[in-house]
Amino acid sequence: MATFVVLAFCFLGIENGRLKLVDRTGFREDVEVSTTSERNSKGEIVKTVETRKVVSGKTFWDLLSLAGVPTALAVLGFVLQSSQQKQADKAAELQQQQVNEAAKEEVLQAYFDRLSELLVDKNIVALAVKQQKASEDPSAEKLTEEQEELLNAAKDVIRARTLSILRRLNGDGARKGSVIRFLVETELIGKLQLDLRQADLSGAILKEADLDGANLRQADLSGVKFIYTNLNGADLQCANLSHASISYGELRNVDLLGSDLSGAILDDLKLTHTDLSHADLSGSEIYATDLTGADLSCANLSRAKLMRVDLSKTKLDQAIFFGNDLSDAVVLPEELLEERAGLGYPYLCKVKLPTVSKINPNRDCYQLAELLTRYSPDKFKTIKDAQRYLDEDQ
Repeated sequence: MATFVVLAFCFLGIENGRLKLVDRTGFREDVEVSTTSERNSKGEIVKTVETRKVVSGKTFWDLLSLAGVPTALAVLGFVLQSSQQKQADKAAELQQQQVNEAAKEEVLQAYFDRLSELLVDKNIVALAVKQQKASEDPSAEKLTEEQEELLNAAKDVIRARTLSILRRLNGDGARKGSVIRFLVETELIGKLQLDLRQADLSGAILKEADLDGANLRQADLSGVKFIYTNLNGADLQCANLSHASISYGELRNVDLLGSDLSGAILDDLKLTHTDLSHADLSGSEIYATDLTGADLSCANLSRAKLMRVDLSKTKLDQAIFFGNDLSDAVVLPEELLEERAGLGYPYLCKVKLPTVSKINPNRDCYQLAELLTRYSPDKFKTIKDAQRYLDEDQ
């Protein structure tokens, strides 16, 4: 009904008592009629002139111009509303971050307080030192049965709480670093020999930490930043060090057997007599690192970058070199690469050797896919998976 009324108003009208079509929309042309009269001296009309003027109708563009103002206002309102909503969302996100940060700090402080109370009240470190002396010197005073039970229980509690806090600090490398500093400063790693197996230290920032002899077997150390860190004698067997950054540190006599160092950066390190056998060093970057006496047998060095590295006194039996540049920046005697019957030798495929070398740089390409499935079964489930990886280099 409303539609009919609107249409009637726009197109129907009464003129001289008759119903006729009219146009009130303004889109059709219209005629404006004006009349002028001429009068004589007596004021009588002697001539009448009628003038007609055609007025063009409104165009579509006129309609757009009329609608432009409210449309612009609507758009402006929408933009302002969206901007205010974004600001509100950002403020809410910031507030939530602050709440999360406060919660993490509270949990961390509670961890420090509880362990500090345990160490002070029970004198745990002194008991650990006493036990160590007794193991080294038969004549030294031994712990009582009650003291041994207390020490073992304390170790279990400290380990459980430490592993728990590290999990709760997931993604917070700085606070994970604070946990390790606390353990070092309270001598829980050194004298108590705290067991950190399978600890989640991923992304931690460990600067100038003394982890001499630490037990980090199977620990998640992916993405960790080690800077001037002492890891001498540490047990890192089967640890995940993928994409870790280890710079200017000491790693003498470290057990890295079967560890994952893929994509890691090793810069200016002392890796003398370190066990890197069966380690995954694929895609790693090794710079100015001392590998004297290190064991790299059965290690995967595919596409690793080696700069200013001396491998002349390194064990390389059955190590994989694929896509490496060994031409200038690596000290690698020819005899270490030679194929020897009954003896281990490194596998070579698509490597760049010195121009004077007589060794075939593609000597072992035919068997590399099979070797990769044996060395890294988690990454390469089938020979086809390994072959696809090798073909990416082409």
